Formats: sequence, C-alpha cells, structure tokens
Amino acid sequence: MRPRRRQAVGRSLPIVALALISTLLAACGGGPGGRGDGEAPFVAASPERPNIVLLMTDDQEYDSLSVMPRTRRLLGRAGVTFENAFVSYPLCCPSRATFLTGQLAHNHGVVDNRAPEGGYSRLDHSETLPVWLQRAGYLTAHFGKYLNDYMRDDGVPPGWHRWFGMAEPAARYFKATFVDDGEIRRTGTDPAEYSTDLITDEAVEFIKSDEAASAPFYLSVGYVAPHVGKSFVRGNHCTDKGPEPAPRHLGRFLGREIPRSPNFNEDDVSDKPSFIRETEKVLGETLRDKTDKYQCRLETLLAVDESVARIVRALREAGELEDTYIFFVSDNGFVQGQHRLKGGKAVPYEDSIRVPMFVRGPGVARGAVARELVANTDFAPTMIAIARGEAALPQDGESLLPALAHPERVSGRAIPLESFRPDGFRGVRTDRYSYAERTATGEVELYDLRADPYQLESVHDDPRYERARAALAELTETLASCEGEECLIRPRLELELDRRPAGGGDCGRGRVSIALAGEDAGEVERVRAWIGGRRLAAAGGAALVAPVPAGSRPRVRVRAELVDGRLIDLEDRVPRCARG
Repeated sequence: MRPRRRQAVGRSLPIVALALISTLLAACGGGPGGRGDGEAPFVAASPERPNIVLLMTDDQEYDSLSVMPRTRRLLGRAGVTFENAFVSYPLCCPSRATFLTGQLAHNHGVVDNRAPEGGYSRLDHSETLPVWLQRAGYLTAHFGKYLNDYMRDDGVPPGWHRWFGMAEPAARYFKATFVDDGEIRRTGTDPAEYSTDLITDEAVEFIKSDEAASAPFYLSVGYVAPHVGKSFVRGNHCTDKGPEPAPRHLGRFLGREIPRSPNFNEDDVSDKPSFIRETEKVLGETLRDKTDKYQCRLETLLAVDESVARIVRALREAGELEDTYIFFVSDNGFVQGQHRLKGGKAVPYEDSIRVPMFVRGPGVARGAVARELVANTDFAPTMIAIARGEAALPQDGESLLPALAHPERVSGRAIPLESFRPDGFRGVRTDRYSYAERTATGEVELYDLRADPYQLESVHDDPRYERARAALAELTETLASCEGEECLIRPRLELELDRRPAGGGDCGRGRVSIALAGEDAGEVERVRAWIGGRRLAAAGGAALVAPVPAGSRPRVRVRAELVDGRLIDLEDRVPRCARG
C-alpha cells in the first residue's frame, strides 16, 4: 500500500495570497516554473503547490445540473458556484482550444471542429497549458475526450506524462478507441466498458498511483456526456445517435419533457435574424425525437455525477483533497427548442454560451455564489497562477483567484463573443446586456437581460437603448481583434471620497461626499453605495452624501453601472477629516 501524505487541514495557503501571487506573476511576466523548455524537478504537492483537477463535460447546458446532486453538493456547496460562466466561441473544438491556451479563437486559430479550419491538427501543441505545467514541475495526466479530430495515429500530444485520450469517433459511450500512452485500446459493449465509467476508473487509478504521490499533479478528465454519439441500445429510447446512458440509468427520465421556458418555441420571432424568422416551431415527430434526446442527455449525466463523487472520494482517501483545486465545467452550452432552434450550439444565446461551473479548493469559500462574469479564457491563467508557472502565449483571460477570494465582487468584465462559421457572429456579453452582430448579414441583436432574461425581444431598434447599442458596438469592435491584456477592458473609474465637518465645525460628526472620477465617469448610468454595511439610496452619476459618525472611518463600497451594462465595484475607507 502506498504511503499517504498527511492532509494539510488548516495549512493551505490563503487564496488571497495566491490571488496576490497571480497579480505579481502577471506583472513580472512569469514565475519560478518558467525556465525554458526543461521541466522542474518533481516535489510532492503541498499547500503552496496544490494539485489541479479539471472535470469537463461536453455540450452541457446550465440547467441540467438539476440532475447532478452529488456534483452540486461536493463541488458547489464545498466551493464556489459561478452563475455567470461563459464560453466565447460556443463550439466544441474552438472552446477546448481556448481552455488549453488561454486565448480566444481569433488568436489560437482553431475556428471549427474539423480540418482545415479546426480540429486537433489546427492547434499548435508545442505551447499549451500541460506543457507550461510540466515546466513548472507538475505531473500531467489526461483521460477521455480531448479535441475533435484527434486520431489514433496522432500519438501522445506534448505536455502529458500520462495519456488516455479518446480518438475519433470521439463521441462514443461504447465501442470507443483510446490511445493509452501510445498503445491503441478498443472497448466493446460490456457495461464495465461504458466510457464515462472507464475514464473515471483510469483517473482514480492515477490518483492512487505512486507517481501522483511524488509531485503536484494536473489531472484533466474529459467526458463525452451529454453529447450525442452512436448508440448500441435496442428499443425505442436512446437509439440511433443516443446519447447512450449507462445501462443502469437507461429510462430514468422517461416521460420528462424539455422545459417549457418562455423562449421555447418562441411565438414572435420578428425581432430575430432572418434564419430564425424562417424557422418553424419544433413540433410533431421532431419534438418527440428532441424530447427523447433530452431525456437521454440527462441520463448520461447520472454517470458523470457518480464519477465526480468517485474522484472526490479517491482524492480524500489518497490524502490529496485538502491540497487540490477541482474545476468542473462544460466546453459549451446547448439549445433544445429555445428560439425555435432544434438543437446545437454556436449561437449567441444564453443557453449556448453559458456553462455550468464549480470550483473548490484550498481557501475557497464554501457554498458561495460568484456574481463575476468569467470565461473559458480564464482557466489557463488560473492554473498557471496556482502552479506559479509561466504561460508562453499572451493570455486573453485572467486568473480566477481574485474572484474565488471575493466571490461577491464584480469588476466590470466584458466577455467577447465570436463564431467564424458561415452563420457566424461577433459580440459581447456584459452584466446587463447581450449584443451580437451577424457576420454575413449585418443583422444585430441586443437584449436587456435584466428586463428580458429569456431574450424574447431584441431592443436594437429601440431608441431608449441607442446609447447602449453604440457603446456595445464599440466594445465589440475593440474585442474582435484583441490580444492579451487588450481583451480585459475594464471601466476607467476611480472612487473619490471627501470628508468634511458637519456645518463647517470641528471634525466630530461629519459627512462624506462619494463621487466617481476617471475617463469613463461620464458613462456611468447608475450608482449604488454602501457605507459601513449600510446601503444608501441609489443615484445616477451624481455624487452621494452620507453622514459619518464621529471618530469613525467606515468602508465605502460603490457599485457603478455603465451605459454598456458593465458593473464594477469600487471600495475604500473614508479618509480622515479635512478641515477648511
């Protein structure tokens, strides 16, 4: 039996310190792990160099988390739930390439699922996250689906010490082909060979290995579920392209209908682009087929839910759990009848771009919900920050460590949206708005998500939103060709606090003037403020004035909303009294 490391309960490096390290690394251009092409020597994981686990599903919509109670309990309640997690290009291979590089598709060049514009061969594999983590002294392992068009002859990609990658056809639950450290391994239809379970078996074996005890590790696990794939089921449920649930879960959700959200089979699509206006509602045999697929998708996720529990249990039993960050996410969302779309992704709607996401780990708040907008561009920078390594490519995202340290805060983030398919688009998602321009036709959509969360009525022609549309169009233009820090545009605002004595007298009881300054101050539409935890009345861009008790210097927090819908929190302590 292998020796187990003692669990480092209470010894984990505070996440606030890691967030500071992340900032310093970004400023200094790297860390101790980035020393050329050579790998750093292995040293066992510790609170200062924790393990990293990435669990990724395929085409999972946010609402399907309802059938994954173990995942919600073990990752959500034990960590942070990101309710505003997005992918910039909601399509499998471009999104997965972003997870591997920290770059938007217009920078990493993988713009479709298949060659020549996309697929495995399109990505430069010499500089990716696993390569950088190897250089930082991490043991790296991948099990399951990787990139579309990964073929058995492609061998083991650079950066991986342990490799168990699913080769094409890579959406198989049974009769799958894996490249097992260079050797070809084919599976059959025995229940024990169900791909979700088999991938988890291999991941658990890795966690329990002597190698995993010798170094901090990066474990990447890619499940096929709930993506469609050739089914070997006989009968009337989950046949053809399935997707195929584990035999023990087949039929679990028979009778469940696709949720009838307000945008399902949307009645009035006169505000939508022409291709949707020409689309009929999902009815009859098509609806029956899509309903069956919806049920089967949920059933495939039950094995993933069990797998999450198995991996967490294996980490605990190996003495690794307290020193491990676990990330759970999907490569993109999925539409199923919303806006009359029969199924798929690669559209700029919430069901497609929004993904489920949990993070638990050392110092991460338990049961917290993050309000911040985050994206798949943020995963590589975050993992590099945790590993104290160095990315060899400009990073279009940023570390999530500050958001994990302060999940209640928002920072004025804008998420670029893009698709380079014939029906492609470019746009931006802010806290309040979703904006998209169709590349081929020039058609524009603008949704006020505060008033219209289901995107039923585009307000692009509404004069009340003229300023918002102009600001979002400008933001889209800037982000469409951004690279590195250019992709992280933040509102240029500063919090100004001016404390004065009451009635011009002494510095006992007084008042503080709260105002915003900076280049974007004129773009502020709404301000909410708190002083010492007490909320003040909301205001427009004008200054607020609040009383200050004698002898106190309470903290002031301001949340400003800009014309383009970005929200930003600014915070400072009331200054000492100024006389005169």
